[in-house]
Amino acid sequence: MPTQHPPLPPGGVSNSNFNYGVQAHGHNVNASQTNTYGHQPNQELPPAQAALTEAIEALRTELASLRGQCPHAIPAGEAEYADTVLAELEADATAPQPRPHALRRGIDAATSALGSIGQLAAGVAALRTAYEGFLPLS
Repeated sequence: MPTQHPPLPPGGVSNSNFNYGVQAHGHNVNASQTNTYGHQPNQELPPAQAALTEAIEALRTELASLRGQCPHAIPAGEAEYADTVLAELEADATAPQPRPHALRRGIDAATSALGSIGQLAAGVAALRTAYEGFLPLS
């Protein structure tokens, strides 16, 4: 199959050189650059979105710590479900355009799964507070 290239600009091209793909020139060139598209993990998020993401990460860390220190504090199935919900919530929260309804469902599910566990009460409350701070943006 022939290589597909982007279309040329309108009006044609005269005395121009278009380079497609990775271009490397010179001595000792390392052409192992990785191009990524979509969400960039090191991109700076708006403050409310960053606060929500931090609250999710903190609660995931607290959940993992509690499971490590006291494995019977949360039934295994519920803990795994809560971690899955928090992982999906984190993915939604760090998306370039978070979906408010998906975030609300995730917050509600995490609160339902973890809200009755005393050791996680502060983390659950912080998650709800961060989400409420995010709401005006959505």
